[in-house]
Amino acid sequence: MGAKSVHLEGSAHIPFLVRPPASPWMEKPLAGKKCDKLTQLSDVFATILAAAEIPIPQKSDGFNVMEYMNSQDERIFFGESIDAFFCVIKGMTKYLWTRNGGQELLFNLSDDPKEQRDLIEKCPELRLEMQLLLVEFLQKNHPELLKDGELCADLTAKRPEELNRWPGFHTTAAETDVLH
Repeated sequence: MGAKSVHLEGSAHIPFLVRPPASPWMEKPLAGKKCDKLTQLSDVFATILAAAEIPIPQKSDGFNVMEYMNSQDERIFFGESIDAFFCVIKGMTKYLWTRNGGQELLFNLSDDPKEQRDLIEKCPELRLEMQLLLVEFLQKNHPELLKDGELCADLTAKRPEELNRWPGFHTTAAETDVLH
């Protein structure tokens, strides 16, 4: 599916499969185990380092998936793509913000797993909570995208139709592309 940069479920929520080496993880309780926790690319790095028995650097935001899947810990997921599309997932709430015009989307994935009902207008308190999480993330990782501690949208698109545009969002151009 195209437009994977926007962190919508149809293109971003994909399985992460691990076939552990013979040791130290080949314990019977892990064989065939399924885990619904969120993972990200940095987890691949952390998991491979752990398999090689190399310490995971403290600056890494990745988790060793083989340990994470058995923990009670839940992470707040922060996604970013091409310095334009950002995502925060906390529990079953997903907040998206694009720097291209500053558009936001907010979804309750429990009630709306296909992300068809934007809650930005209906849930202002939840929107603010999720937006503040994104601001905290950007303060640490991309302070240049903030102005006076607030999200700073890029309003300099070459064409008006490029502003507030989510590529691939709810297209019906092809039968297989109806999700996004």
